[in-house]
Amino acid sequence: MSDNVGVLPSSSPAAITVATDELGGIHYPIYKDFYIDVAAGNVAGHSIVNKFGQNGDLNTTTYEDIWDGGATYTYPADATAPITHVDSSDAADTGLVEVQGLDVNGDLVVQSATLTGTTPVLLTTALWRVFRLKNTGTANYVGTVQAVNTADNVVYARILIGNNQTLMALYTVPNNKTGYLFQFNANMSLVTRSVSASGRRAHRPFGGVFQLKDTFGVGSDGGSHGIELPLYERIAGKTDIKISAISSANGAAMNARFSLLLVDD
Repeated sequence: MSDNVGVLPSSSPAAITVATDELGGIHYPIYKDFYIDVAAGNVAGHSIVNKFGQNGDLNTTTYEDIWDGGATYTYPADATAPITHVDSSDAADTGLVEVQGLDVNGDLVVQSATLTGTTPVLLTTALWRVFRLKNTGTANYVGTVQAVNTADNVVYARILIGNNQTLMALYTVPNNKTGYLFQFNANMSLVTRSVSASGRRAHRPFGGVFQLKDTFGVGSDGGSHGIELPLYERIAGKTDIKISAISSANGAAMNARFSLLLVDD
């Protein structure tokens, strides 16, 4: 059973209360899990972001980013906000979509829109970055749902049919926050044996260029790449993070995910 016992610290004449679990007459301290507390919203100024994505059609000639749109992701220029609308490829999609991204200043914005089928719907706040769409309605999407520009000719996020959420191993740390990368892994799927892929993780500091931070190789016969970082990798606000890969055979699929602890500056 759990008990509270008095413990006398060496630096204080007064006892403090410590939560313990008594087993066989011996009290063992109960240690709280920091990450559970953060996820539960019990640690002010801290949050956890889990990003995961898939590119289901890699090629053998160029690196492609790991997201639902395939190929190389198009990043809007700094000090712009061209991500203005959401729409679907099917007129029957009239439910809700949640849009998570950053405004022109890099501040985090989470907003909802009601789809009107293939007719683009204007977002309340235009975005500089978008890194997640998800279905918050009561019915499955029947078409492909996208975040696009005003002309509806550039796709910045895409929900493929059957997923109800984007698969984007891409993220941008919000303004006035610092990210601490503590987990990353990648693997291959949906391919025959004896296919391999080379991957890389790159970061772009605000106003700069993408810098290579990690390289890895994985195979379709069960191989994977993963890291748990005991010394967290610090990532400044408004830094872009992306995972890319190239494969030994066309049509290979790669999955990638990473986790960040976000701390308010």
